[in-house]
Amino acid sequence: MKKIQLLCLCAALLQYAAMAWAGGPLYTNRDCTPVVFPASAMPIPYAVDQGELGDFSNSLAAGIVDDCFGVWQSVPTASISFKNAGFLPEDVNETNYEPYFDSDADRVSPVIFDSDGGIIDDVYGYGASDYIIGFSGSAIDYDASGGWYYTEGLTLINGRFTGLFTPAVFKATFVHEFGHFIGLDHSQINLPYVSDDNTTNDMYIPTMFPTSTDDDTPLGELNPDDEAALTMLYPAEGSDAAYGRIRGTLYWRSGLPARGANIVAVKQGDERMSQFSSVSDYCMQGDGSFEMLVTPGTYSFFVEPVYPLFTGGSSVGPYADTALSASFVFPVRAADYEETLTIAAGETKEIELFARRNWLRPVPGLAANLLQLLKNLGLISASGTEL
Repeated sequence: MKKIQLLCLCAALLQYAAMAWAGGPLYTNRDCTPVVFPASAMPIPYAVDQGELGDFSNSLAAGIVDDCFGVWQSVPTASISFKNAGFLPEDVNETNYEPYFDSDADRVSPVIFDSDGGIIDDVYGYGASDYIIGFSGSAIDYDASGGWYYTEGLTLINGRFTGLFTPAVFKATFVHEFGHFIGLDHSQINLPYVSDDNTTNDMYIPTMFPTSTDDDTPLGELNPDDEAALTMLYPAEGSDAAYGRIRGTLYWRSGLPARGANIVAVKQGDERMSQFSSVSDYCMQGDGSFEMLVTPGTYSFFVEPVYPLFTGGSSVGPYADTALSASFVFPVRAADYEETLTIAAGETKEIELFARRNWLRPVPGLAANLLQLLKNLGLISASGTEL
């Protein structure tokens, strides 16, 4: 009997969410293959709580869950599928939830409706349900012939937020969480659009972005980066007819490999929507390598630092766990590259990029987290100076 490892945490409003490893896979094996549910597990079965979800009826909440899984299953280039295996044997609450957290023996993933937040308070401490919308994670097992793989997931949804969020916002939140459930990391794309008080451009932010936006509703549907990342983990037969593959290496100007920088490929002619991302050295091989699937076209590139508050549960890439991780210690300077690359479906092309360190900002994450703490304590206004 194995305890299900909670890989992901989604916090409410503008707080930060989930654990992650790169603009693609959440975890990788030593040979850089992503950790995924094996083909033998398809369709991945899940069972839904019998209770209500706060102000949402059981039928409404169960329908949202089905819709969320359906968003990922509908990607034609990916070979992943899900099956509603019916209901859990009871209405799960703070008195009876522990067996669902402690075993993955039946390989059926429970989806729990924490109607009043009592389970979250029991797990994370009294008051935690005021800011945690829910969480999702998967148990991992090992096979000597195939490496690490997922066996079963666990999802919990906090019903206390049904009075604040519409069903569409809940859908966006848990499409994101189910992305982690199946092994996807966060991605950092179109960062300036996230909190600019302009809801019309939130459609260009990928579902797997780490935080809430001005309007989360569009994130209930996938963007090209989300679909490409899913296809990279679970490629369907013939998916190479839709994508090319870019492999590359990011170096410092000194010639040493650069770790933990965000690299974005931007498709000419569709610059705002067709962006694809990867984090340098996402497999933690120490070589600065990155890889992404892209739709056919001509691409320009830019490199940027991971945002300094994207740590811990909001991390982007394997080097962003804390403010002192490699992504934030003398981080990369943001830069655009003149070099372009044209790629056709089924092609694999390689590129080398060179970056500079920002020697003027030795550890920006420390300052960013201090500022956020002061805002949370009410010692400075929420509109205080941004880092």
